Amino acid sequence: MDTCYVLILIDWKRLAGEDFAITTNVYVLSRIDLNTVDKIEIVRGPASAMYGSDALGGVINIITKKSEKASTAIGMGASNMEQDMHFRFNSGRQGKFKLIVGGRISEVREQHSALNQSTNMYGPRRHLDLSLDYALGKDRGLTLDLNFMREQFAEIYDNVPSVSLNQREWFDNNRAAYSLTYYGKDKVNDYQLRTYYNILKKESRKVNYTAGYNGWADFDHMRYDNFVVEGKNSAKLSDKHTLTYGGEYRDIGARSTRIGAGGDNISLDNFNGLSKPISEKRLKTYGAYVQDEWQVNAKLFVLSS
Repeated sequence: MDTCYVLILIDWKRLAGEDFAITTNVYVLSRIDLNTVDKIEIVRGPASAMYGSDALGGVINIITKKSEKASTAIGMGASNMEQDMHFRFNSGRQGKFKLIVGGRISEVREQHSALNQSTNMYGPRRHLDLSLDYALGKDRGLTLDLNFMREQFAEIYDNVPSVSLNQREWFDNNRAAYSLTYYGKDKVNDYQLRTYYNILKKESRKVNYTAGYNGWADFDHMRYDNFVVEGKNSAKLSDKHTLTYGGEYRDIGARSTRIGAGGDNISLDNFNGLSKPISEKRLKTYGAYVQDEWQVNAKLFVLSS
């Protein structure tokens, strides 16, 4: 299936995403700091019963590092495509607290096409991540996660008739994510209650050099946000049965010049002498699920939901 039917999560959390099916998931992986990744889990095939229609093609869950051991890492790298510097500090469990702070500064290098004078999207990308965990007791606690990302890219179109002539486009993309999780487990149950909010702001502007440096050709302003409250529990009923159940509330919104006048709260957006209609759309959803995992024998596993 197309990429828009694959759901990409970070620590089982959704991200505020792109607005077109052809751009959904195209940029999200490059916006992840690989130094924070511990492992990646893949659910193949339809998983819409638990995750909705955007998971018809499967789920990719990127799990970040949450080690209890203290560590510090500083590094840098360079190639013909990109150069970067990064750091990561993990305090380890200090009494009831654990703090993880990490960051990365990357520079995507300018690359010119061999066929014409167009380039890739190039420029700086920055990441900053913070995670604070507080233990409420044995196997119970609260985790606060804060994540920030900013891209300031440019792209040149010269002698590309199918796109445009003698134009340069700038992109300023900002993403912020906030999450608070209560978790716990005992001999039977492994549960959590979580609320999180993330937002992606995108601005683009284009100059037409054939009209002079101040000949602004186009612009777009976009804002996508995602607010979620969810809870789930996995109960180990026996050696062969695990029952997982939970529920979710989502409030998803977009306000964009790309929607034009096709949404609600229509107004006129202005930039350097240009004007475009801008409007918004919101979608609220509720969901609940129950899933049973049955290990019939060593060769047969049944999953029902």
